[in-house]
Amino acid sequence: MAITNFEVYATRLRDDRLNIKLKQTIAHELCESLEFFQLQDYSRFVSILWPVIRDLLVKTPPVFVSTAPEQKLRSTLLEIIQRIPHSEVFRPIVLEVVTTLVSLVKIENEDNAVVCLKIIYELHRMYRQMLESISQPFLDLASEIYGNADQMLKSTENMETPASLSTPNVNLMSPSAMSPGLETGDAASKNLNKATSSFKVLTEVPIIVVSIIQANRRHAEQFVTNILPLILHMLELNPKSSSSAGLPETTSSRIACIDLITAQSKTLSFLAFFARGFTALLLPFQDRIAQLTLSLLCACPAESTATRKEMLIATRHIVSTDIRKAFVPLADKFLDMQVLVGSGLASQCILKPFAFSLLADLMHHIRAELSPQQLTLMVDFYAGCMHDRSLSSSVHTMCAKLLHNITECIMQIPDKRHGRVLLLTILRTFVSSLAAIGNSAESAISDIRSDYKCAEDQIYGPGELIRTNAFEQGDKIKELRFLLRSLVTGCKNVIYALRKCDSTLALGMHPQNHAGREEDGTSLKQQPESTISINTSSIVSNQEAELAGFELDLLSELLREGLRACRIHDIDRIKAEVAASKSNDGSKFALSREAQLKLVDREGKEQIEHFANLFVNLDPAVFHELFTAQFDYVFNAMVQHCAAISGVQVFVAYDGTSPAFISIMLRYLCKRLDKLGSDDEVLTSTMLHMFKIAFLALAFFPETNEPVLQPYVQPIINSALNIPKGTKRPENYFLLLRALFRSIGGGRYESLYKEVCPVLQSLLEMLNGALGFTKRASPMQELFVEICLTVPVRLSVLLPFLSLLMKPLVFALESGPELVSQGLRTLELCIDNLTREFLDPILTPVMDDIMTSLWLHLQLPSSASTHAPVAARILGKLGGRNRHMLLTRFPSATSEAPADTTKQLSIPLAFEGLSQLVTLPLTDAVLFSTKVLEDHSSSKQLDLARQDAIDFVVACARYSLLNYFSIDGSTTDTSEDGAAYGRQLSSLVADPTAYKRLTSLSLPAAQGCQFFEHTIATCPSIGTSCKASACQEEGSQSTAISMVTQSTASLSDLRSGDVHSDSITQSGLVSVMWALSLASRFSDKARKLLDVVLCESAKQHISQCVQAVKLESTSSHSIMAVDVISRLLVSRSESLNSTGCRILRSYYDILLSLMDNNINLLGHLPAMRRIVSDLCAACYSPDSSIKRSGCIGIAFVVQELRLDHSWLTDNLVELSKALLFTLKDVDTNAIHGSPVIDSRATLLEI
Repeated sequence: MAITNFEVYATRLRDDRLNIKLKQTIAHELCESLEFFQLQDYSRFVSILWPVIRDLLVKTPPVFVSTAPEQKLRSTLLEIIQRIPHSEVFRPIVLEVVTTLVSLVKIENEDNAVVCLKIIYELHRMYRQMLESISQPFLDLASEIYGNADQMLKSTENMETPASLSTPNVNLMSPSAMSPGLETGDAASKNLNKATSSFKVLTEVPIIVVSIIQANRRHAEQFVTNILPLILHMLELNPKSSSSAGLPETTSSRIACIDLITAQSKTLSFLAFFARGFTALLLPFQDRIAQLTLSLLCACPAESTATRKEMLIATRHIVSTDIRKAFVPLADKFLDMQVLVGSGLASQCILKPFAFSLLADLMHHIRAELSPQQLTLMVDFYAGCMHDRSLSSSVHTMCAKLLHNITECIMQIPDKRHGRVLLLTILRTFVSSLAAIGNSAESAISDIRSDYKCAEDQIYGPGELIRTNAFEQGDKIKELRFLLRSLVTGCKNVIYALRKCDSTLALGMHPQNHAGREEDGTSLKQQPESTISINTSSIVSNQEAELAGFELDLLSELLREGLRACRIHDIDRIKAEVAASKSNDGSKFALSREAQLKLVDREGKEQIEHFANLFVNLDPAVFHELFTAQFDYVFNAMVQHCAAISGVQVFVAYDGTSPAFISIMLRYLCKRLDKLGSDDEVLTSTMLHMFKIAFLALAFFPETNEPVLQPYVQPIINSALNIPKGTKRPENYFLLLRALFRSIGGGRYESLYKEVCPVLQSLLEMLNGALGFTKRASPMQELFVEICLTVPVRLSVLLPFLSLLMKPLVFALESGPELVSQGLRTLELCIDNLTREFLDPILTPVMDDIMTSLWLHLQLPSSASTHAPVAARILGKLGGRNRHMLLTRFPSATSEAPADTTKQLSIPLAFEGLSQLVTLPLTDAVLFSTKVLEDHSSSKQLDLARQDAIDFVVACARYSLLNYFSIDGSTTDTSEDGAAYGRQLSSLVADPTAYKRLTSLSLPAAQGCQFFEHTIATCPSIGTSCKASACQEEGSQSTAISMVTQSTASLSDLRSGDVHSDSITQSGLVSVMWALSLASRFSDKARKLLDVVLCESAKQHISQCVQAVKLESTSSHSIMAVDVISRLLVSRSESLNSTGCRILRSYYDILLSLMDNNINLLGHLPAMRRIVSDLCAACYSPDSSIKRSGCIGIAFVVQELRLDHSWLTDNLVELSKALLFTLKDVDTNAIHGSPVIDSRATLLEI
């Protein structure tokens, strides 16, 4: 704006000849242009225009009609002052401006005065130090305004009379054009009150006074003393029209009353400020202040939500001071929600949190002074709030805290029965809240498991969708957990208070005690007749019995609902399980119990322990009755919520509840021992965990818990001895037995040891038998061994059965570190305490194994610091027996020093520049390939490795076969037809002597590889390229496997002597043949090669049989194919069993074709008799897997192979005995898992 424009505005506004309306237009234009000023323009604006604005405000008389031009001009000028930035350009004139505005407030109308007060507040807030001089004048003005409170009320009551609030006639009736006449008839015109007589102005005064007092404290005390009576008088104002029935009906009077109440709410905040800083000055008026606060809350209109909110906040500040004592008589009035939040819908939805905060602060501080009647009202009020589902969990938490805080006051009530009823009411309320939390937790868990989003309406229910506290948007699960913590703390306080109020929780389930106490109290007050005394006693007894029954029912409900509510901490674990299930490609997935316990957070465990502590101080009779009736529910809760087991540990670790709880728990669990072997992993693991906790309680309180455990020792041991048939998890019974023996071992529990003695022999015999049906070094074997070595009896009792410990002792010395330590301790104990004459006969059968194990632990580096010293000490204690073992039975080579495998299977390689061949051992590579082929898992890396292993094994098989062919000196004619041998054999065995010679021909496994070598010699289709003379090309860096698979040596090269005859041994050939059979499961190439070998082997077998029948050869022979087939058939792996059956089928078909389908002769060939003999031997194996394989193999031979009846007749006894042995073993030992149906079906088929 140009410089001349300021002067033009100033000149025109000073011109008295201009019309007021024109000046108002000019001022309005100037006000609108303020936003276009630059910062440097304001300094000139202030210096030029402020004097003009000041003169207009001071010299122009105020008017009290809203539509008058003078009013519009003055309002525009004040707006210009308000819109000027309060920066440094305002500093030179700030004192003058504020002084002018203070003087204007005394004469202005209410609208302009309100603007003046707002400007004064803003300027004082910015320039406190410069405006110190106006503090006292404004405080005087404030006192004057409060002194006019009565006049303000009269003005409100006479609102319809314009003259009562008008300005002098000279101002209103002036004929000048600057003043409007009354006859204008403007519909928007209204009369304005004078500033010093307006509640609107009074509303703005307190905040400025507070700002002045905070800046200048020296005026405060005197001012408060002077103005306090005026403030209280102003708060006591009450319009006559609203005293009886709400607000006035007329609009103007209603608005005026609302202005009055708004001013009173501001004044109440003003008074709250004084209460915080000048409490001593207000204490003489505390009763009056309390009554006024209640009256204002009752008089506040329903629609004035903001006003009521301000009253609630001010009241909360007041009750936080010593003035709150005056609120004690009015406490019951404040418990009315109509008083606190009114009847308006907006107030009901918005102000409840403020009302509850006020009430909580008030009741918390005055609870000790409340009367029993007031305490009753308070309990009813907050119990109702706890039942109100529309309130948020934070409000419920606050109510719960307040209820459990007043339990101490309830204990002081003289009438103990009254206090007891109040406490039970509180406890019942807490139980209902726990039930609500439990419902919310179950709903959330159900939603998570069903893959739905855990929404707010699903957690809280449809009845709580209207949230009454919009400012609370936190995690609802965390809020519920916080509420649960408060409820559990409250329940603990209530139960403690009940014990102080003569409750059965402390005195036991005998209401006669209470009846007698009440009777005694009555007899002290009066002297009734005997009949009246008896009737009174019976009435009291009945009442006490009903109350005691209610208490027990309430405790039962508390236990159930509390456990359900604690599942709110289980949500995170459920989420983890669902996430793990999704990561498992959606397949059925369940975490183990140990994994679930690891997922439980510390807060959840602490909450369970906190909840369990509620019941530890109950009367023993009450505790016993409570948990006896509810233990089934408790156990099911622990199955569902694994963290609930932490509560069991609390009861067990407390001396007052440990014996009773262990007795209840063991009685319950032992009745359900039949479920311990079910396939429900969660149920069985929970039972085992609880048994372990019961056993470990002996370490806490041995004197009290040992008699409790004694009756259950034999039932637990008998459960392992008599496992129910059809049990899917029998190992759980032995895990339970191990836990028991671990806990009661150590020689401290004589009474428990006496319970073990009657079943000791049966137990050791059963465990020794079970060891024969477990896999070597399996977890089950280690479990049985540990149970045997930790039987809790004295050595003197164990002496008659010491021989039954020798086998477990040997297994222990060959097991893991823990069992080795246990075995060494047991062996050393026997050596130290038993004589040589007694111990030597017992040790002799297992002495070789014991010495081997001891020498092994001396050699192993891993035993250097742990087992080696003990083993050396035991060897030293053996004395002469030790040296005798060294001389007679020196331990054989162990796995730590294996035999040289270089010559088992090797390949000669030719390198450029070397005159001699270099031998490359392949045994380790073949064994590694075998391990790869035996692995049944599936992955991309393993599939690639398996393919490489197949190629390598096929190449090694070709090389080894041709190698043996090249070094074999046999001149067998490979062109001779095998069928001719078959026909020749059929004709020869027509002679009974020849037939007998054939059936007596044996094929022991250790006779060598003659048949196999001849088979190789007669095989024309195995291949003629196997010499690994690679590396001839420059830069070749192939590995040993590629050397074999890519070899190009001819058969003539091999015959020329380049390959040494000692490069392959019998064991190497066995490993290659075994690897080839494994590779045939995955590769057609390996399968075809294996078929060729089987074909040639069958031809050679018939040829050898012909030679034996002709008496041309009397030596027994072995066929490698038969060895491999037998090994596959009796393998522990089901897939290898299937491979063995397939190879046996192929071998059988080849033999059958060569024999011209002579089934009668085929079954009597040595190869078939050898296979059947191996299968029968497998049925007698202690290994259950091998036994099962033998049953399957016999079933395959009987049902799938077409053998004649004569063969079945000859082998009937051997087959039946083997199968019957498996049936006998299965029926007598429930641990063995051999399928009964296979054996029985085969026997029926035979």
